[in-house]
Amino acid sequence: MFKVTTSRVNRKLAKLRLHFDYNIKKAKLESWSSRDGKIIYLNPEDRKSRMMAKESQQHILLHELGHIFVIKHKRLKKDPEVIKLFGNLNSPYRRNLSRKYENSDFISHYAQVHPEDNFAEVFAVYANYEGRMKQIEEMLKKNHKSRKVLGQFLWLHKLIKKLK
Repeated sequence: MFKVTTSRVNRKLAKLRLHFDYNIKKAKLESWSSRDGKIIYLNPEDRKSRMMAKESQQHILLHELGHIFVIKHKRLKKDPEVIKLFGNLNSPYRRNLSRKYENSDFISHYAQVHPEDNFAEVFAVYANYEGRMKQIEEMLKKNHKSRKVLGQFLWLHKLIKKLK
């Protein structure tokens, strides 16, 4: 099952000219990525999470790759623009898993649990749409997301274009 998902995800990333070296292992509890960014532990059951921007194994993998993107680009944690848009990625990773409500300033409920998850959720949606900003903007409008969320996507789009 992971093989199909990884090949689809890697094709999407290639369209963005992004590449990650990672291995996938099955997680017993929840999905997560190692601190060195080399291993992603996926729990197939996480694809049913209604807190995520999309319920799919592909989204979970892209979300974890968003965490790895932060690991690869350490400077993001100190970037004032990142802190303004997503929150302090340097804050200790203690997720606030209390009940979350619809909030137009976040792409998903899960984006509210920690600033790094906010970034990872935006990254996952951006990569899923393969950076097609017109479609992303339409989706944000349809889902009544704020200009803050649009700003997160525009900033990420600009950054990824710069990395090419």
